[in-house]
Amino acid sequence: LRSLPILLALLASTGCSEAVCGNGSVEDGEACDDGNDLDADNCSNACTTPRCGDGIIQEGEACDGGDGCVACGPICGDGIIIAGAEECDDGNDDPSDTCDDCDTVQCGGLVLNLDGSDPVLVTDPIGDFSLPLNGGRSWAFSAAYSGCDSYHFILHDGSSSYSAALIRSDLRGLFAEMPTNTHIFFGVYAQSAQRTLQSVRSIQALVEAGLERLSPAQRHKLDGRIHYIMEPVQGLVGPIGAIARRTPRDTLNYSFSIDRFARLREHGLLKDPTVRDSSADIRWIAEEAKGFDFEFERQQELEAQTEATIISLTEALPHRGGASVFEVELPSTESLSGFDLMSIDMLMDCPEHSHKNCNPWDYSAPLQLCGLGDREGCGDGARDEEAGEACDDGNTTSGDGCSAYCELEGDEGRMTWCPNPVEFAYWITTYKRPGRWVHDITPMLAHFQTGGKRRMRFHVGTNGKTYLLTIKLRLSASDAPFGRPSEAISMWSGGHYNEGYNDAQEPKVVAIPADVKRVEFVAHITGHGMSGAMNCSEFCAHNHRIQVAEGTVYEKDHSVADQQRGCQAGVGIGVVPNQFGTWPYGRAGWCPGLEVQPWRVDLTAELTPGSSHPMRYWSDVYGRPGTGGNIRMVSWLIYWR
Repeated sequence: LRSLPILLALLASTGCSEAVCGNGSVEDGEACDDGNDLDADNCSNACTTPRCGDGIIQEGEACDGGDGCVACGPICGDGIIIAGAEECDDGNDDPSDTCDDCDTVQCGGLVLNLDGSDPVLVTDPIGDFSLPLNGGRSWAFSAAYSGCDSYHFILHDGSSSYSAALIRSDLRGLFAEMPTNTHIFFGVYAQSAQRTLQSVRSIQALVEAGLERLSPAQRHKLDGRIHYIMEPVQGLVGPIGAIARRTPRDTLNYSFSIDRFARLREHGLLKDPTVRDSSADIRWIAEEAKGFDFEFERQQELEAQTEATIISLTEALPHRGGASVFEVELPSTESLSGFDLMSIDMLMDCPEHSHKNCNPWDYSAPLQLCGLGDREGCGDGARDEEAGEACDDGNTTSGDGCSAYCELEGDEGRMTWCPNPVEFAYWITTYKRPGRWVHDITPMLAHFQTGGKRRMRFHVGTNGKTYLLTIKLRLSASDAPFGRPSEAISMWSGGHYNEGYNDAQEPKVVAIPADVKRVEFVAHITGHGMSGAMNCSEFCAHNHRIQVAEGTVYEKDHSVADQQRGCQAGVGIGVVPNQFGTWPYGRAGWCPGLEVQPWRVDLTAELTPGSSHPMRYWSDVYGRPGTGGNIRMVSWLIYWR
């Protein structure tokens, strides 16, 4: 035993011992020995250095061996998903489907409802469907849908003059104006597969001619996004065929879209309303696509406002013209005082969501908060018809058939009493299209000091049509150091826009309370009517200015009224596209189918709390007085505390 160490040393010196991998010592036959049992580090459990092809996935290798792996990396496009390296692999290089460069394409977390059916009404969700396309392809909506794109269909019918004009119009303009996240499908009404092929070839020739007039970069953005349906559209199974077969036929049979929320959408007026006797023009479908992108981005912003308290004021309230007075339940007065931000969400829908049931004209549409107070004379038992009483049962108790404000209750009743109404939101309606708008009206919180049950009044003409009003307030709290809007002081109110306009705007002296932390001038200002050489006040570029003493002059610029397509340029900020009227023209302070944003000027630095200051307001058109029409204006000083 005493000779054993000597024997072992002798054996080692003569190379008779075997190398032991994992003992931490690099011995004969070992490339390395790191003394651990980790196989995927810098030294394997066989004491070999890592290399591609050794079957061990080392750091920096996505794979090592097996199908779909070359040079220790995945083969994108082979249809084999390498876990951890590829999110998806659909076996193609089409950048316009839900898998691009083996990354899953998804926008907004939207998922297609695979149980959806054929749409009955416009804005109904669409379920899955497949289309037989050129090149022998079968295009599945579920495989393409990601929430990132919109889909636009043009179905040609040679027997329809409208359809013929559409397909032979400005295809180049359509392709140039289309956002990049769109798919365009061309199909035909035909009696056979052979006639379908002939018609598709004719359309394809027109499309190619339009594409040739684009720059290479413009053409490239449409790669994989123009498709041809290779069967008669009226015979298709699924929602596209169902839409094609709709009776009686109208423009929806010939062009429509699926928006980014997978809803059927009808197109508006597909022609240029600024050109007399213009014909159907396919180029205007691009405006629909731009509108869909705006709607999607707006919804993402709303969903991100997780702390907002949403107050429903109305839900599909029928408005048939004139004034609609309705009662709402606001948060308590105490709860209201905790909010310092407010926006309003307005949907002016039409029966069946279709433009055929919409009001054809653009009108001013203000929403007002009614004041508090009893109706004088109501409850004396004598109905005063001239004062607007519908009944008077000798009391001021609601629930007995005659309300506390002398209105009939029940199915025959209609609310009318709205004392001292104050405008807090303002829109201009569309020419014959539904619309939805969301905008910030935080300064108007100054009017919302008392909560609980309150009345509101919405007023707009409808030309015998019906609007379905869904209105919501979105309230939230911030940590602003200057508190919340707490008081509104009425200022100027516009009037007839002529040489005497400015003389009628009397200067004011405002006394600012000592406890005010912020002061804003806030106004709704729009021009209406067309008179004189400048078409004042709707289409003349009047400016509006305010000034405290001899301080800074603040200006509201309406020069967009000089731009023929000033409102068309606003589709990306919420103007409803393709209205059935002269909607593209720029207007003075407004656009058809858009909210009127409050003009807000922070005057805190110039209006010192605890002191009085002179203020003035005036307007002109490039230094000249107006030539007619009217300036519609409501304005306030808003105090924050």
